[in-house]
Amino acid sequence: SNVHSLCSTDLQQASGDDQLVKGLQELFRKGEFTDVALRCSEQTFLAHTVVLASQSNVFKDGLSRSQP
Repeated sequence: SNVHSLCSTDLQQASGDDQLVKGLQELFRKGEFTDVALRCSEQTFLAHTVVLASQSNVFKDGLSRSQP
């Protein structure tokens, strides 16, 4: 049988992942702990460098060059 059974650690990991996502969404929604501002066409977008870098090698490379 090709049925995958979830053990308790799988469920805990999924629950932890959900909690992390919810926490990041809340920080984004409130604009808390932002550490970079992206400017495009007269608009400014506040962001978290760790999130940008984790999702884009272009941002990761560009942001790592701006670190002291």
